[in-house]
Amino acid sequence: MSIGTWVLSCFGVCCGLTSAHQMANDGLLNWLPPVARLFKALPVKIIQIIGSFFGLLLASYTGVLLAATAVPLWARARWASH
Repeated sequence: MSIGTWVLSCFGVCCGLTSAHQMANDGLLNWLPPVARLFKALPVKIIQIIGSFFGLLLASYTGVLLAATAVPLWARARWASH
């Protein structure tokens, strides 16, 4: 579970930075020019590549976690097996 937390956190940061960059480009952060300049200067392609890596990890880790912990109801029910 700790790995999933780290992967989700890193993926969320990459998504947030990419969203902030897009908001700055769309002019939604013009009310605070230093912040808009900061987010416009982000290396967004590198952030997207890193984010896509963590997105793949997140998708695969979630699938493995669900496959390992999902037990059907009838597998544990003694009354259903007789």
